[in-house]
Amino acid sequence: MKRSDRRKFRRRRQRAGFAVFSLAVLSVLGLMMLFGTEVGRQAGSEEQRLVRAELPKVEQAPEVAEAERRSGGEKAEKAEKDGERAKKEAPKKEKEKEQASIMEDPPDPPTNDLWLTVPKMGRYRDYVANTSSTAAMDQGAIKLPETGFPWQPNANTYIAAHVLGYAGTGSYLQFANLPNMTYGDKIILEDSAGTKYVYEVTEILQVTPYDVWVTNPVSGKDMVSLQTCINPPAYDMRLVVRGERVDVIPAG
Repeated sequence: MKRSDRRKFRRRRQRAGFAVFSLAVLSVLGLMMLFGTEVGRQAGSEEQRLVRAELPKVEQAPEVAEAERRSGGEKAEKAEKDGERAKKEAPKKEKEKEQASIMEDPPDPPTNDLWLTVPKMGRYRDYVANTSSTAAMDQGAIKLPETGFPWQPNANTYIAAHVLGYAGTGSYLQFANLPNMTYGDKIILEDSAGTKYVYEVTEILQVTPYDVWVTNPVSGKDMVSLQTCINPPAYDMRLVVRGERVDVIPAG
């Protein structure tokens, strides 16, 4: 081999050896850096944990704690008051519920006896006979038997009496003041159990004796109708004052 060729071969071998050495050094340095980073991370994490453990606990400011305590006390007081109010209102609500039930479906009394009160006319607890007899009407007010009683649903309790009547009897001037009745006036019926049915005047009609439709029920309503003769001296017309039921008052 020529001398020049030997020199070239030695230079190539030296360069290859240097490259291998450089790679080895770089690999070692990389491993050292990676190991150092991991160790640093673990050390930093441990240091942060120790620092957090040594930090003092932050306490609420006295005014914040007092506000929260006061708020909790107010909530407890409100809950207590609401409970007391509910206890006080329970009997009232129960009574209202019972009243609504009675209004919807009044109990049947032991007998069909009926009494009429009309304060505007000065009539109080006039007995009402359940008959269409004219002889009975000469003694006092009558309820037409074909019409319903006040404790029955959708009834139009139809009561008739004389405007003049007969002296010495219950019929005397019994409905003389019926023409003075006006809208909103009270009519009260009472059954044999003492239950009172309160009506307010909603209609005032003048009809002939042939207008029997006025005795019919009014759909969806509980009514009372009071009738007497008008148009003297013939008295050939009928005044009918009708009221719609607004309340039911149990006995006692």
